[in-house]
Amino acid sequence: SGAAAAGADLTPEDFHRSYLKAVRPLFLAARCLRARLDCAGGGVLTLIRADGVHGAAAEDAAAWHPLAGALSGLTKALGKELLQTTARTVDFDPRVPLDEIAGAALAELGRAGEPPEIGYRDGRRWALRLRPSPSPAGSALSLNASSVVVVTGGGRGLGAECAKELARRCGCRLFLIGRTRLDPDAAASSELTKNIEAMRSSGSQVAYLRADLADAESLGRAIAGSGLGALAADLVLHAAGIEESRFLQDKTPEEFDEVFKAKAYGAVHLLNGLQLKPGQRWILFSSRAGRFGNTQLA
Repeated sequence: SGAAAAGADLTPEDFHRSYLKAVRPLFLAARCLRARLDCAGGGVLTLIRADGVHGAAAEDAAAWHPLAGALSGLTKALGKELLQTTARTVDFDPRVPLDEIAGAALAELGRAGEPPEIGYRDGRRWALRLRPSPSPAGSALSLNASSVVVVTGGGRGLGAECAKELARRCGCRLFLIGRTRLDPDAAASSELTKNIEAMRSSGSQVAYLRADLADAESLGRAIAGSGLGALAADLVLHAAGIEESRFLQDKTPEEFDEVFKAKAYGAVHLLNGLQLKPGQRWILFSSRAGRFGNTQLA
């Protein structure tokens, strides 16, 4: 029901076109066909061609398309909500011959109770499972008062809590990016103001950039007008997002677009709008729904 070609280093325009060709159509098709899919024998099969193991092959990292993860997360969410449906994402290594893909893909629909993410690589069928992994040696990041940290969604919620803790621990220079307007008469703005004051009380310099991360021009203006464009951040925390969980039949295409763009388009726009440098760290906040699926589309 969905497809994505391998690729990397997408421009915002490429990313948008891929979203319209792959992710959004899967949502629309599932929404329209919900009643027919949620029955015995129903199936949602999402096919991608990346590295054959859902991005786990380090040597083929450049083949991993960012939207492949979105397709897989959406497919898992459909499997949680459409309880009688077999929902699975199958990743085929690009070296798998096309004439072998159709038979292998159709065979997956007959395998009930299997993991929701399957891959075909090196002549073998792979299942994706989680396992504990220690942090790599030497991976700790040392921050101090001269460090520059960018936090999206940093004025409120989880992003603000992370920013306050960073301010408390190292007094780093903080650039917070969010959509909330600094309005003394608004409750949300009051929370934002209090959080910024708490960060400054801990010794951090704090700049608040009001921007819509889903809009590249809005973000670009905010970066240029704040002085951030002349700096290369040491750490970027992308915590911004919109919570609009709805059952499939209740979620409109416009709501789906809004939620997706705030997080995914925001990340692409940040990558294209911020200065990059060796050793720079990025932390992108997601949700358990993307990893395990959810009974409502997050």
